[in-house]
Amino acid sequence: MPREEKKKEVAQLVDVFSSSKGIYLTDFTGLNVELLTSLRRKLRECSVSYRVVKNTLAARAAKQAGLNELTEFLKGPTAIAYTNGDPVTPAKVISEFLEEDGRSRFKSASIEGQIYTAEQVASLATLPSEEELLSKVVWGVSAPLSGLVISLQAILQTLVTTLDAIAKQREKEVQAQ
Repeated sequence: MPREEKKKEVAQLVDVFSSSKGIYLTDFTGLNVELLTSLRRKLRECSVSYRVVKNTLAARAAKQAGLNELTEFLKGPTAIAYTNGDPVTPAKVISEFLEEDGRSRFKSASIEGQIYTAEQVASLATLPSEEELLSKVVWGVSAPLSGLVISLQAILQTLVTTLDAIAKQREKEVQAQ
């Protein structure tokens, strides 16, 4: 690869490392073109990019982006998955792929600047997505409010029923006199 192409590749990787919310380093040993294409397709559907990188160029880019800790994981065949969306999505998709295929594996990840080991990444994949967590929070907040509204409606209904009974009672008393 000519020097100018290497500089261009490093600049692109610096941009990826500094602007992505989630960056996952994977080992793609044993994956043929068909499997890699399948993985890329699944990732692309979730707005995640996946590309094979040269370790030396990726290490330079990681250092320039301030992710020095990633350089120790840049050994052997390396591909990166990165996204600006939900940073846990790539872990989920790649984990599903690993369960099906079993040949690829995580090396490390950087999620919003925090470095994770392969074991930590595997446990991240079991977490609910950002949307699921937000919906659970909304449901958790709305459930007590719904209960409060129902209780207040019951109190008002009781009040109205009581006032109606009192009005009917007084009406009977007035008619009796």
